[in-house]
Amino acid sequence: MHIHDGARQSRLSESRLDARGAVAIIGGAVAGSEAAAVCAERGFWPVVFEQNLRPFGKIEDGLPRWHEKLRAQEMATIAAHLAMPGVSFVPSTRLGRDVDLAALVHGWGFDAVLLASGAWRDRPLFTGADEWVRRGLIRQNDFVADYNQSSDDDEAVGALGDSLVVGGGLASIDVVKILRIQAWQASSRRHGRHSSAVELEREGAGTHARDVGTQPTIRLIYRRQKGDMPLSPLPPNATDEQLAKARAVRNRIIDKVLDRFNITFESGLSVIGPIVERDRLVGLRFSRAGDSDAPVELRASRIISAIGSLPESLPGVPMRGDLLDIEDPETGRLRDNPKVYALGNALTGRGNIRDSRHSAEDVTTRVLDGLTPTWSSERRDAISSRIEEQWARSGFGGDLTNWLRHG
Repeated sequence: MHIHDGARQSRLSESRLDARGAVAIIGGAVAGSEAAAVCAERGFWPVVFEQNLRPFGKIEDGLPRWHEKLRAQEMATIAAHLAMPGVSFVPSTRLGRDVDLAALVHGWGFDAVLLASGAWRDRPLFTGADEWVRRGLIRQNDFVADYNQSSDDDEAVGALGDSLVVGGGLASIDVVKILRIQAWQASSRRHGRHSSAVELEREGAGTHARDVGTQPTIRLIYRRQKGDMPLSPLPPNATDEQLAKARAVRNRIIDKVLDRFNITFESGLSVIGPIVERDRLVGLRFSRAGDSDAPVELRASRIISAIGSLPESLPGVPMRGDLLDIEDPETGRLRDNPKVYALGNALTGRGNIRDSRHSAEDVTTRVLDGLTPTWSSERRDAISSRIEEQWARSGFGGDLTNWLRHG
């Protein structure tokens, strides 16, 4: 990955006196890096706190690895934004563990705190679902992250068993593709052949059907109909004609996936609860739309929940139920926290890359427009000192290029 020479960050205490103010950004991926770029371009000092060693978030962990070009492009964009002159990157620093929200607001001297922490917590599939995680139930976020950390040569546990995927968005499409690709690869290995995930995702079932033999059943369950699946965007206040067009596009998208990857699709089913045997989740009970008196039972060796993600509950961050407690949706301002704002997926609830980037740009611009900071060498030096303490703890030396090359 190429990053321009500005990645080498100069000593903090010598380089920030001309800043208009300082902004803390929690999370360094799509939204966080975009916010950092906006701050730097406007003359503010963005300090990006990233909980992981690397700043790529769901681009690295949540975007299936066959998206080679998109992953490389987005990672390069993130890295370039974080390497801009004036941006300070602080890795391996988690809110609530290594830094405290109240301290960032009141102690460090930041003019604003931007939460670009994303949405990493899976929505619960049913009440008490967490009890069955890794005992028949798999979370979509964990499943895709584990897949991305594996290789085509790794054996996928349970690849030849039947699977049940509950969901209806793009994440659920990624999951069923992964499941089928893993099953194809497992069958091919038995015949001494090797196929890459990139090839299989591109070519689909047609080219390889004769090579893989009998395949497990992979079911995708959605509570509504195909045309309702959020696979393509809708404009605000869409007309009937626009709705009809969007449904037609969505039908084409899902039908292509079902055909190319040999997926069984069932619509109009809502989860009622679990089917448990021998202390393991072995299936789900569903109600069918329009016929709640006749429950449907479906069983599988693996059940994957892909019904969406929620922001994690972070210490000091106000929540309203499962969501951040947002007082002003336009600016993302959190309730009773006049200096703290959410943006990107943490605000929109949508994992779309473009939506996250646009949200980050819009919210950050609004926040900066409302700031009237009073900058001083004392504030600069206090923040610099604290950043260098975090750098020393994590082993980061200020050289982002070298860190990403070896991290």
